[in-house]
Amino acid sequence: MKKTFLASAMSAMLIAMSGVAQAAIVSVTYSGKVTSGVDTTGVFGAPGVNLAGLPFTVKYVFDTARGAVTMGPPQFSAIGGAAAGTASPSIATLVVINGRALLYTGNQFGEILGYNDGQLSQQAHESDMTLNAGGRTYNINLNESITDFGVALPATITGPLNYTVGTNDTKTGELNLIITNTSTGESIGSADVFLDAASLQIKTLLGATSVSSALQPSPALSHITRLGLVR
Repeated sequence: MKKTFLASAMSAMLIAMSGVAQAAIVSVTYSGKVTSGVDTTGVFGAPGVNLAGLPFTVKYVFDTARGAVTMGPPQFSAIGGAAAGTASPSIATLVVINGRALLYTGNQFGEILGYNDGQLSQQAHESDMTLNAGGRTYNINLNESITDFGVALPATITGPLNYTVGTNDTKTGELNLIITNTSTGESIGSADVFLDAASLQIKTLLGATSVSSALQPSPALSHITRLGLVR
């Protein structure tokens, strides 16, 4: 029994240690279906469109050297943004639903996190933006996470990782978009969309060309809303 415990502990430590890596530019992609959500902003369709049941793809690009950086184990993360008084690790985020895309910078807050303590493992990502432009104020909060009550998820934040969400995993995902009149504070539109992820992919991007390609929306998309300076 004792030998089995020691072997299990060593295996868990090796899995957790797999997250050790130098700072990198990283692409994180979630895919799945929208659980529920109505968009009155016009970003993902005609104002009032019901997005429930539609497929979605979210692609984040992070710089793991920005913000408060933790290189565990058991936790590997980069967390920060204007809300925390630091640079945000979220360079840009692309959300595709209903053949339409939202592309924005996560200047307000960004998080990329991998955790594995030998009993619980998790991947979590967030990209938030606040932007005043054209008399409008845009507030975006997007967060997604997958938790496995075991060691299935490595603690890596640089990849490579290709993960299919299991039936026993706990997952969360929500996109909240609010647009108001900057002068009056009056609501122009909003979207509160719940996301049910089926897969997660993480990989390190090499060079500026790779980063640009990762953020390039498909030409098949009918509309792209761009907010902020996206490199």
